[in-house]
Amino acid sequence: MIAASLMLTIAGFGALAGAMRRHAKQIGLPAGAHRPLRAAGWVLLAVSLLVLIARMDWRMATIAWIGQAGLAAALCVALLTVKPRALAVLCVLAGGYGLAALIHYP
Repeated sequence: MIAASLMLTIAGFGALAGAMRRHAKQIGLPAGAHRPLRAAGWVLLAVSLLVLIARMDWRMATIAWIGQAGLAAALCVALLTVKPRALAVLCVLAGGYGLAALIHYP
């Protein structure tokens, strides 16, 4: 479940990056996708934290989530710097894997 939470965190930060006009232009997103991406990003980050809280003590879950958030944010920044269009692909794949893992494992 930690991997599912990490994938949801990556997808959440990618969605938040895509919600910014500058990065949306880099990624190649349409102009009207800002608000839904911002909401989706925050929801994905909240779900990733809740997944960790459901599996471990809330104090350890918070610490693990902060570490995952740093790793996911660094990955998103690196992809935006090197290959911005790959971020959209990574976010779709990571979000799909994270949600599939949540559905498959109770």
